[in-house]
Amino acid sequence: MQKPSPDSIRTKTRVLILLAAAVAAWSSPLTAQTRHLTILHWNDFHSQDSPFKVDAVDSSTGVKTSYLVGGSAVLFGLIDSLRGSRRDLLVLNAGDDFQGTPISTVTKGRSQIELMNIIHPDAVTLGNHEFDYDYSSLRKQLRLAKYPIVVANLLNSATRRRVYRSCLVKDVNGLRVAVIGVTTPELPQLTLPKNIIGLSVVSPVPVVRAIIDSLRRVRHPNLVVVLSHMGVDADRMLADSVETIDVIIGGHSHTALFRPVKQKRTIICQAGSRGRYLGRLDLTVDVTGDSVQSYQGTLIETRNGTVTPDTAAARLVASFERRIDASFNRPIGTVTADWTVTHGEESSLGDWEADVMRRYSKTDIALQNSGGIRRSISAGTIRVRDLWEVNPFDNTFVTFSVRGDTLRMMMAKQVERKTELMQVSGLRYSFSLDSAGGRLIELTVGDKPVVDTAHYSVVTNNFVGAHLGDFFGVPDSTLRVRDLGVRDRDVFIEAVERDKVIHPSTDGRIKQVSEVEKR
Repeated sequence: MQKPSPDSIRTKTRVLILLAAAVAAWSSPLTAQTRHLTILHWNDFHSQDSPFKVDAVDSSTGVKTSYLVGGSAVLFGLIDSLRGSRRDLLVLNAGDDFQGTPISTVTKGRSQIELMNIIHPDAVTLGNHEFDYDYSSLRKQLRLAKYPIVVANLLNSATRRRVYRSCLVKDVNGLRVAVIGVTTPELPQLTLPKNIIGLSVVSPVPVVRAIIDSLRRVRHPNLVVVLSHMGVDADRMLADSVETIDVIIGGHSHTALFRPVKQKRTIICQAGSRGRYLGRLDLTVDVTGDSVQSYQGTLIETRNGTVTPDTAAARLVASFERRIDASFNRPIGTVTADWTVTHGEESSLGDWEADVMRRYSKTDIALQNSGGIRRSISAGTIRVRDLWEVNPFDNTFVTFSVRGDTLRMMMAKQVERKTELMQVSGLRYSFSLDSAGGRLIELTVGDKPVVDTAHYSVVTNNFVGAHLGDFFGVPDSTLRVRDLGVRDRDVFIEAVERDKVIHPSTDGRIKQVSEVEKR
């Protein structure tokens, strides 16, 4: 019989210690005026139904190890183990369960709803990626949901009525807990216009404030929780503006808050992304004063082998894998080193995709938004599913022509964004960066200075083409955009199949310079 490894023993011991500490917290003395509540939460799962590999470095030895985390069955198994028969627990999901792996795209999100029906969260809000297959499809799929959807700031454009319930009030362990859902007000900038036809998103601040005021008068909740898909910075601003929120369970920014942050009186939590962590927040609530007396929050890593997987979820995920195995696990090439993407600088995967786009469309320039490249690929075999996970959006190539002076203005505006640089081909640029944003220093096309009166042909994807104002400060109507009708992912797959072996590299086409270098 094989002996368990020391790493396995240490990991299981850590989980047992966490569970023991939790039991101690649950059994701590509570007065007649206080009640205990545990919130389990996750966000931005992005259909990561199968486990994935992560690396860790031992701080004392420097030794690097790899292990598997996540997957729906393990995440749900952890929830099952913590939930048990307890009555003092809420399970919340903060959106973006859709989009990221082939099964979500193939089923238009139905796979994730079927899985969520197994664990049956107490409330779910919607993220921007729930709309990637358009609102008509989303409405159809959500009819299958056996759990509540809460989104207070999403309206029917014609009637100005909410399209989903704004909140729910649930009795949990003698507490009346209000859960209000909000999604990002930037939704129109984060999806294609056709995906949200008939919908409007409004600022969450007046909406949440009005709902809480109404609930206080009518339902008298002891605790107010906002389930948010806006990102941690926006959550902080909401907490500043609406001081009657007790807890915000967040998503969207993929922030792993290993300890909650406090903004004024509001406790803010977020659990990273892809199901690597399950968030846990333990609260002691004063039911007479409707206030949080104490709290403790943490993230529990979903390391495989430390918890019994949920059998129903495991069976369903296995059925998904059988459905896509032949088509999506087919090897198409090899990459000789890790093929990476980063949002704030040039990357080997960004260079390659932009080069392929320009070669296919025969344009002067290719522009690929870094946010459209969803993950890196590890050295080794490249499968079809890898390219689907890197480019899951069904984007198509679009082209347009632009004058040199407009191109210079576009790129100057683009580097001001700081957070998501454009990956490029045929074009080289340098920029400086400070607290105020980026500033364009130099711009060339074909290794020659840009000529203001010259016209340059450009290829990008239809998401960027539909949001030229957001990316480049150019009104969408000023450039004549033509859709080539070819899916970007298909072209990338064909390129790997043709080249067979990929040698990732960068060549300095994007360069950040210091103030000293500028002089």
